[in-house]
Amino acid sequence: KALFHLGGNGLEYAMRLGLAGPGKDQFSIFSLDPENEKKSASSGCWISLQHTEDGRVRIGYSLYMKHFTLMNMNTGDLLPINARYNSSTPATDKDHTARAIAVVEFDYAQLSKGILEPQWVRPPELRLTIEPDHESLLKGMVENKLK
Repeated sequence: KALFHLGGNGLEYAMRLGLAGPGKDQFSIFSLDPENEKKSASSGCWISLQHTEDGRVRIGYSLYMKHFTLMNMNTGDLLPINARYNSSTPATDKDHTARAIAVVEFDYAQLSKGILEPQWVRPPELRLTIEPDHESLLKGMVENKLK
């Protein structure tokens, strides 16, 4: 399972759980772009595989995502973010709003016996960009006040 999409999905899920606010199940950030006909940029996940000299199997994950919406968990309001990014193109290593990297190792002798005990090579890394869309936020505030 570690060699397929589950590694990238696991990183994304861990990000949502790890950034959740107090009393919240998840941090509500989405690839959905409400400013661009509800487009959703696809993420990109690269997996590397290496057999180390000391008999271990090392698997690296690099996950790139684009996020365009924050959701207020109390009201359900969608708040646009990251307007300078393009939702019609997939996330890449050069064009993303989030990057998650993780590297784990397995002991080859254990793997051959069906024992799965991954060890972190280093702590996972997360870099997340959240740039408010000031124009949309101000417009929404003004519209709410005029109602």
